[in-house]
Amino acid sequence: MEIVQTPLALDLLVVFVGAISGGLVAVVRGYDVAGVVSLAIATGIGGSMLRDVLLNQLPVALDNPWYLATALGGATLVFFFAGTLQRMGAVVLIADALLLGLYGIVGAEKAIANGLELLPAILLGLITTIGGGALRDVLTGRTPEVFEKGELYAIAALAGVLVFVGLDRLDVSLTIAVVAGTAVTFATRIGAWRRGWTAPTAIAADEALLARLQTVRRARGEGETEERARRRRRYRRGS
Repeated sequence: MEIVQTPLALDLLVVFVGAISGGLVAVVRGYDVAGVVSLAIATGIGGSMLRDVLLNQLPVALDNPWYLATALGGATLVFFFAGTLQRMGAVVLIADALLLGLYGIVGAEKAIANGLELLPAILLGLITTIGGGALRDVLTGRTPEVFEKGELYAIAALAGVLVFVGLDRLDVSLTIAVVAGTAVTFATRIGAWRRGWTAPTAIAADEALLARLQTVRRARGEGETEERARRRRRYRRGS
């Protein structure tokens, strides 16, 4: 099976962007240098470490020193230039959206290559993309961003992974499948940011159906009452 192989530089770019994201959260929370470094590392390499642990493999971030070094570089950048990076929030978000889809695809394909079935592989692709951010939010005691309304983070990643897996199963060129999956994730994420797209929330379908039935019955009852009144008027005119 042909496997998605990302250049090391691109993989490290994902780690770098994630580390900046985690470090900026630490700055906003007023954490000291230990907090900035810890959150930067957790966000930058957390997803890939979770993926490799679930695959019963040595995490690549521990096998290759460049991953930790890159996360530390992102933390250092945030510590000294947090104000500038906060003003560049849009740039960081765009870069994150572009790399989000690719990371999910790599995670899913790595799972398939290790013998996992399709659905578990898709789940592992999602864990790869959202694991670092979720770990960051848990460590800071806030609701994970992936659960917040208006943040189509997990849904965007899932859409891209599904497109990739579907095209791959149709024997479409690997390059086309990767580009298409990444593009779908990017478009969904940016669309949510620019146009305020949100995922549907839970609905009480039973209550909605009951209310609809009551409305229909009420309308029928009013209709029957009006029909009786017309009949009485016709009867009186006839008599």
